[in-house]
Order: sequence, then C-alpha cells, then structure tokens
Amino acid sequence: MGNQLDICWQIGPAGFPYSITLKQVQPPGAPFQTTLYFGSGGPVECFNGFLEASDVPGVQFTLTVLINGVTLNETSPFWTVNP
Repeated sequence: MGNQLDICWQIGPAGFPYSITLKQVQPPGAPFQTTLYFGSGGPVECFNGFLEASDVPGVQFTLTVLINGVTLNETSPFWTVNP
C-alpha cells in the first residue's frame, strides 16, 4: 500500500484543448473519478495517485477523452495490487 500509481496517455492532434475523465471501475464500487483539462494535445501527460488497501485485489480504469468534438473511450488493463 502507498505505492505510487502513474496513469499516462498521449492525445493528439496537438493544438486542440481536451478533457480526460479517469474513472476507477475495479474493484467494484471504487469511488475514484476525476476530470482533468488540458490546453493542447500532443505531449505525454500523467496522473499520479497512490494505492490504498481498498484497491486490493487490483485496479482498472476507464479513460474518456473529449477533444475537438470527438469522444474517445479506453479501458486500462487490470493491474493486480498485493496487500
């Protein structure tokens, strides 16, 4: 517990502002959700969080991006979390 978890992405094209919503879907009932706003796509961006006891046995996230009127959805792999 307490280990840092980095979720990174790269959105393009550059020059368009976008928002990304990160929602934790595993374990069931996980309360974590946040929306981040960026002035331009292009470079790699990361969200840094920390693993908690409630994240056992593992975590999984959905990423929803809105850029230039287009919505993109992606689901991360399931990452095992050991107590």
